[in-house]
Formats: sequence, C-alpha cells, structure tokens
Amino acid sequence: MATFLSGVVRNAGDSSGYTAVSTAASRVPKRRSHLNSLLIRLKILPNDVNLNPNVVAESIQNSLPVGMTVKRKMEEPIAYGIVALIMDIQIPEKDGVLETLENTVRSSKFVSEFEVLGVSKLSTKIG
Repeated sequence: MATFLSGVVRNAGDSSGYTAVSTAASRVPKRRSHLNSLLIRLKILPNDVNLNPNVVAESIQNSLPVGMTVKRKMEEPIAYGIVALIMDIQIPEKDGVLETLENTVRSSKFVSEFEVLGVSKLSTKIG
C-alpha cells in the first residue's frame, strides 16, 4: 500500500506559517534498519571445562567494538562436560569488520578456540 503526501500542514513551531507536507515528512526521524548488516554465528569453546558459558559470553560482549551487538546466545553440550557457546552477533557490512570480530573473540582469555558457523545478510523489518 502506497501513501502519497500532498498539501500543507500547520507549522507547530510557528503557528502563523505553513509547512509543505513533503517537507514535514522529510523531517520525521527514520527508523534504524538492519540494512547493510550481517549476522555472524560463532561456535566458541571455553578454555576450561568448568567455566560457565555466561562468563565467556559476557567477556566477549563487553569487548565488542562499537556497532557490533550480540543478538542471541545458546549453549551446546559437546562431550565430557564441555559446553560450547553459540553466539549470533550483528556487525555492519564493511571491509575488515569480520576480521575485527574474529580478533576480538580470539583475544578473550576465556576462549580456547572458535569457529564461524555462518554469515547471513540481515533484511529490514517491516512494521
């Protein structure tokens, strides 16, 4: 469904003037979209069997650069009490950002090893 704007509206800042609808509509703040973002799924193994996966997740989350956010985290039992951490992290789609994310995860003192399980392009949400 398309909406077309035409006419004029009263300018709230100046009750004596009018503002074109197209001008008023252009001043409406745009919603933040997921356009040009990637979702990276990582499988992370802790460096100690007794380490709580939440500690690993918090360590990584607190060291993420600006523009990267954790969208989801899950635990996956492996064997012998080892629990892998699965994390979905949203990053901007720019050159070198995936490498920055990998270096950030690698630098955590709680991470033994990790693997990139998948990379998906995010689409915008409607509504």
